[in-house]
Amino acid sequence: MVLQTSDLPPGFPVDRAATGTVTNADLVREHGRTYGIKIHRWGRLTGYKAFFRQRDPAKGALPGVFGFGAGVVLFRTASGAHASLVDRSSGCTRKFTVIPLAGHQPVGPDTLVCTIGKELGKVHARVFLVQWRNGRAAGGVYVVAAEGAVTPLTALIGARKQNRRMAAQLRGG
Repeated sequence: MVLQTSDLPPGFPVDRAATGTVTNADLVREHGRTYGIKIHRWGRLTGYKAFFRQRDPAKGALPGVFGFGAGVVLFRTASGAHASLVDRSSGCTRKFTVIPLAGHQPVGPDTLVCTIGKELGKVHARVFLVQWRNGRAAGGVYVVAAEGAVTPLTALIGARKQNRRMAAQLRGG
């Protein structure tokens, strides 16, 4: 259900160490028992994440972009997926600044677009994250880039591609 190498420009291989299943037990270990209670209440079943690192961020297909991340979480119900997205301890609502869609269409219900600045060594970086719901699944796509290299639209384009994959899988195809 997540982005694939074929969805990205050339030169973005998958980072195997940062890709794989994210179980409920993984989240409890990382965030604690209180978070475990929340994911149980939401009906979280499982999740998967992937990261694609650009081989040559200076001269590659998207100059200034270090990588793309993608994730999907499956819940028992759409209301559980919704609850996870609007919870203050999750993704966009946690440490990021939510920004408007600026005239762009939402990816799905509950679409959030947000950003945060980061220091990566000596580079001022910017992360744009898009999160949304598609039925009982919640998706997320983010791009990590040097400050000013891309706009939120880069993450939105990736989110739309991933949402098409999610929709196909949720339909059973």
